[in-house]
Amino acid sequence: MTQPAPLPIEASALLVIDVQDSFQAVPGRWERRSNRDFETNVQRLVEAYRAAGLPVVFVLHTDGDEGFQLDSPWFKLMDFLTVQEGEPLLVKSTRNAFTSTDLQQILAARGVRRLAVTGIQTAITFYTLVMASLMITGGKDVDPAAYGQQPHPATDEPGPQRDAWEFTLLDAALKRELPVLGICRGAQVLNVARGGTLHQHLPDVLGHGGHRAGNAVFSKLPVRTVPGTRLAALVGESVDAQCYHHQAVAEVGEGLVVSAWDADGVIEALELPGDGFVLAVQWHPEESLDDLRLFSAIVEAARSYASGRVS
Repeated sequence: MTQPAPLPIEASALLVIDVQDSFQAVPGRWERRSNRDFETNVQRLVEAYRAAGLPVVFVLHTDGDEGFQLDSPWFKLMDFLTVQEGEPLLVKSTRNAFTSTDLQQILAARGVRRLAVTGIQTAITFYTLVMASLMITGGKDVDPAAYGQQPHPATDEPGPQRDAWEFTLLDAALKRELPVLGICRGAQVLNVARGGTLHQHLPDVLGHGGHRAGNAVFSKLPVRTVPGTRLAALVGESVDAQCYHHQAVAEVGEGLVVSAWDADGVIEALELPGDGFVLAVQWHPEESLDDLRLFSAIVEAARSYASGRVS
């Protein structure tokens, strides 16, 4: 019997098996548009990627009214594909599929007994397999409950969904040693994620509101970098920072080092020392388009990370 030729594999990325791709909609019913040859080829491709140590991601769709029925065509590919332990399954749904215990039971009935990735973590696992870097941008205040404090009257109303998403995404990114750049809120998210705390309202600490003028007007403040840090190597001894924040880092999180201060003694940048790229600034570098050094640095770090992942 002739053995099939080895499958060519692009060593650059991952294999995404999208269950929806094996079906087509026909009015009143669903039909397979594939055949057994298709199934065999998909099996071979999955096995080849696994043998090469490359990631495989399965995607299920559960949109529409049929929900999580065992006879749903969305689950029929599970008849000939098996999700192995550690391989993420991304569920795309108009429903709240990520928290459905029904989904877990149905997948178990289809033979997916070792899958334990649900909720936000499902999407996080998928995205961190695809991404080559992470940037966390500015936005509303982090919920003070995340660092064990009651909210100050000037603190924004919590945004639990964004907080949960960014903390989980950052944790996954750090575990995979992805390059990370934090901007304003992003610096605070990084610090809180590492066990640090925040000053909830700088005017109470400093006696002035010079870091946030209001009405979307940015304050230009001189910031001095700490010699020997990654930030200092990127931007030099000082930078005119475009600031718009009423909160700032208080207690520095575990493993982080301060890489910039302003004249008031406010921490304006943090980083994780080491070979990896994890840097966060309290100001808004995107407001100074004539100075793209931080963005160039994260792009270069992402390129290097992707190249290492391929090799």
